[in-house]
Amino acid sequence: ESIPEFSAFLKTLGTLGLNSNVELKASVGHEDVLCRKVLDALQSLWPANFEPPILSSFNPVIIETLKKLQCPYPIAILLHHWDDRWLAFAQDIKPVSVNVRAEVLTAARVKAIKQAGYGLLSYTVNTLEKADELFAWGVDGIFTDRIGLFTGINE
Repeated sequence: ESIPEFSAFLKTLGTLGLNSNVELKASVGHEDVLCRKVLDALQSLWPANFEPPILSSFNPVIIETLKKLQCPYPIAILLHHWDDRWLAFAQDIKPVSVNVRAEVLTAARVKAIKQAGYGLLSYTVNTLEKADELFAWGVDGIFTDRIGLFTGINE
């Protein structure tokens, strides 16, 4: 299978009525160009009557660029490693969620994120036991590589 162009991906989502978390990745120095191109594509291709896609990135420069460009779409901060400065960054950016790698979450960290008023998604969760633990702590949703494990759909 070939990888679709971003415009084709957006059109397919629109046709199927699906939403998306769009993770932005750019080489150093190309963050501004990427953000502008993604925002332009979304502006022209995303159906106005659909829930807006969530834009996320591990790269704080991308997140700050989206804010500077007055991004009209929800933003999520991604944390692969725990960083105690997350709250100050989140208060500046005002994301809809903080998305954290499952292995670095603890019940106390989940509580702190939720008490600060942010949504919390966790990745990559590929066992029912880990999912149950995270949901018991208060995580709002998970990302998985094993959709069949959670849905019964054959992968």
